[in-house]
Amino acid sequence: MPPTWDLFYNHYVNVKGLAAPWTAQAATVMRPDGFYNNNNSPDFFGFTTLTCLRDPIPAGAVPSGLEAKNYGTNVLLNWWGSAYATNYLIKRATTPGGPYTTIASLPAATENVYFDTTIIPQSGSGVFYYAVSAQDKFGETPNSPEAIIGIKQLTTYYRFNETSGTTASDASGLSPAATLVNGASFTASGKFGNGVSLNGSSQYVSLPNGLITGLGDATISAWVYLNSLNNWARIFDFGADTDRYMFLSPYNGSAMRFAITKFTGNGEQGINGPALTAGAWHHVAVTLKADNAGSGVGTLYLNGVAVASNTSMTFTPDMIG
Repeated sequence: MPPTWDLFYNHYVNVKGLAAPWTAQAATVMRPDGFYNNNNSPDFFGFTTLTCLRDPIPAGAVPSGLEAKNYGTNVLLNWWGSAYATNYLIKRATTPGGPYTTIASLPAATENVYFDTTIIPQSGSGVFYYAVSAQDKFGETPNSPEAIIGIKQLTTYYRFNETSGTTASDASGLSPAATLVNGASFTASGKFGNGVSLNGSSQYVSLPNGLITGLGDATISAWVYLNSLNNWARIFDFGADTDRYMFLSPYNGSAMRFAITKFTGNGEQGINGPALTAGAWHHVAVTLKADNAGSGVGTLYLNGVAVASNTSMTFTPDMIG
């Protein structure tokens, strides 16, 4: 293996106090490392044991990076571990900041991943708050920063019922407002009262950053009225860049298409359904539901009817970043 492992090990473990068990194994195998000559092409100088070794950190860090998402009938939790942890305590609450109930103790030798399989039978809906602490030779660390998740919960609802301005408020009360861009405007000719009018080229509604963070199972829906069919127009488009995105187009030249990817366009997972028609209101919806085997199903609905599906959907919105 290339001799770089002590550089990574000492930064994450002996500087930041994080757990890095696989890096620790590689560093142990290579230590002390030396010069690396791969077929007379010295890609790495090496000697990271000599140049990067540090004294052990006095105590491990508090667990961090806790994420929670819907995953089939479970809530999937994952986090960054603590350097000297022997166990992790998984905690759940129904109010921000607790009081928490410890629902599991997980050995630190396993992956820092936990499936909460008790929440759905216990409560069919609501907002839940998770935290993780570590147990080590010094005792128990403080709790990690909290992760929040809604179960069968409406988290964002833009009604577009404003009459002026460029701000669209969220009627669920759980998400920030959206912004009308490039001259997009409110109109009195919506499906139910007011709506938002877009000219089909440069106008759009800009949603707040982070709206799909932690989003696993999900439904995204909208009422749409098309004046004309424009190839590859978007009903919604979430993206980090041209490699990671999720969109719904009402017309791609022949069909309505939903696509999601984290590996460029060549890696898209998609669903094709009937193209929308111009001159009429349509209700469109995309649902994504994972299963516990790491796969899942995506379904495309048109006017309340399931019109297409893909039973091999492994990507979820939170993977986009």
